[in-house]
Amino acid sequence: MEEMNLNFIKVDWNKFGEFVDRLYQNLKKYLDENNVKIDAIVPILREGGFTGLALAYKLNTWKVIPAHYKYRLYDGGYELEKKAELPKILYDLPNNPVFLLVDTWPCEGTTSIAVAKDLKSSFPNCKIISANLFCDTDHFPINHEIFEKVIFGLHMDMFGKYSKEEASKLGIDTNMYLFPWQSEQEESAGPLQKEYKYN
Repeated sequence: MEEMNLNFIKVDWNKFGEFVDRLYQNLKKYLDENNVKIDAIVPILREGGFTGLALAYKLNTWKVIPAHYKYRLYDGGYELEKKAELPKILYDLPNNPVFLLVDTWPCEGTTSIAVAKDLKSSFPNCKIISANLFCDTDHFPINHEIFEKVIFGLHMDMFGKYSKEEASKLGIDTNMYLFPWQSEQEESAGPLQKEYKYN
């Protein structure tokens, strides 16, 4: 594989908050226009926890159902692993709940689809809205039948498909952001297909 040059832009919590606000405004517009009420937030851990919990506060709900998947990175590839089952719910939900499935950077959507299938298995009549801080619509399956709607804050170019000029005309962000909680080594490991050691 050809070596990639990854240049991250480090952003602070204030910038993260601006990104979340943008996502929230897009989500709120959809919910208001379609008279939709979210019954529970489903953040994909770890990274989706930051965005998902922020949205839970903005949507004024404490109903949060964590989903835990993780890519195991090794030299030359990666593998998606389920790390925990969805927890038992000890509060009432409607017969046809609407879940907000949240991630920060869902890449090609493999994890989002896996979690959505888990939700459908437990709640066959549920509706799932996918909300992502970033989204590359050339790679994330925004029209997948499992999602009622896909909403995102920033439209991204994950694989460098567009020139800076093309991206600017299309309103696509070509930056690679590094948030305060992230490790540059871990974030680089995925696209470079390098093993990353966890504690």
